[in-house]
Parts: sequence; structure tokens; C-alpha cells
Amino acid sequence: MKYDGDWLKIYQTLETKEKIAYEDLIDIETKITCHYVTIIDSEYPKSLCNIYRPPFVLFYVGNLAVLNDQRHKLAICGTTVPNKRGLVTAKMLTKKILKQKITLIVTSEAGVNECVVKNLGNGSSILILKNLNDYKQITKQYPNTKFQIIISEAYQNSVNKSQYELYRIMSGLMDGVVIVQSTLDDETHRIVTLAKHDGKEVFCFPAQITVANKNNGFIKNGAQLVENVDDICGKL
Repeated sequence: MKYDGDWLKIYQTLETKEKIAYEDLIDIETKITCHYVTIIDSEYPKSLCNIYRPPFVLFYVGNLAVLNDQRHKLAICGTTVPNKRGLVTAKMLTKKILKQKITLIVTSEAGVNECVVKNLGNGSSILILKNLNDYKQITKQYPNTKFQIIISEAYQNSVNKSQYELYRIMSGLMDGVVIVQSTLDDETHRIVTLAKHDGKEVFCFPAQITVANKNNGFIKNGAQLVENVDDICGKL
């Protein structure tokens, strides 16, 4: 908690073998009100071990086994300002993918992601937050959604995490990502780049050529063109 998820500071502390007083460790332990798992624990998700800057600690609420189980895991991503078509597609995908017993990975991002969260219900899901202290607010915001596990590499809100830092964890956990809809100024390219780096599948719905987007470019550069859930599940 001293560096609250700041990966570089934690790494430098380990590299220089900075000493922490026993009393400080006890004080930190008493302040933590959730579960946590460290990178040296056997329960730590194996899928995160080889990603860019694997989290040294994951704070979590819920069932840790979900991170390591054999279910396929997907992320449904897209613009923060989807149109009606994008929202309808995201809702349809969420419901049909969950029926296939696939776990969906989400964040608290607006737009396509928020549409997915609203339609998770009791389906298998993993929520990644910038800091775990936000989880009570999020669960109140979505009373009809039951997340199987909520995770974060930061416990408090002292470090301003970027969406990219959440995406790297998402990419490590997932088998693939589905890009529903994009705009030229959104961050979908970040999760696509991470997915390719980590050897994960990238699925894309084609977009109208008259609308500025990134989806068609992703497809040109190797993403798999999909039009329905069967196209996705058949390639996992």
C-alpha cells in the first residue's frame, strides 16, 4: 500500500532492497479490508505472469478461482460514445456470450463497456478497477449485476491509473477481445495492440465506410472479421 499500485516505484523498491519496518507492515495489514494475492503466491493468476509489468499485488473482492479457471475469457470493447447500433450489438453480444459459459472481463469505462456491465446479470464476469476502494460505489451503481470477482492493483486512490494500465491486465487475463464499434479518437487501439503483443485473438465487427472508425483498419491489419457470436466462439 505504500506505493499503492505504482508499478515503477514498487519495482525500484524491490531492486534497491528497501527495508520496511515490521511495525509498518503490521499497520498496513490492519488497514486492508479486502483479500489480496501477490505475484509470488501460488494462487496468483498464471496468465498475468508474462504480461508487460505484471502487478506485484492484486487486491480483490470475490472468488479468486475465476481468474485461474478453464473457462474462456473475453472482453467486449469499443468507443465511449457508441451510437444505437453499437449499443444494440454490445447488449446482444453480452447476453449470447454469457450463454456460452464464457467469462466477460470489464472495466468501469463508459460507452460500450458500460452497456456490457449493465447486461451481465449473474453471468460470469471479472471487473478491473483503477483502485479497489471504488468497488462499493460500482456495485451500488449496477444493482442488477453480480461480479464474480473485482480486482485492482491499487487499494486506494492515491495513484492516477490510466485506462492503458487496466487494459494490460485485461489483455493478460483474456483469450480475446471483441471490438464492437470505434471512433478515431478513442483508445480501442491500445487494447488491440496489447492483445496482439500477448498473442490473444482480436475480433472486429465491420463498420460502415462512410463513418470514421478504426474497426475496418483493425481488420485490414489482421483482426478477424466477425458478424455474430458463432463467428467468435468458433475461433476460440
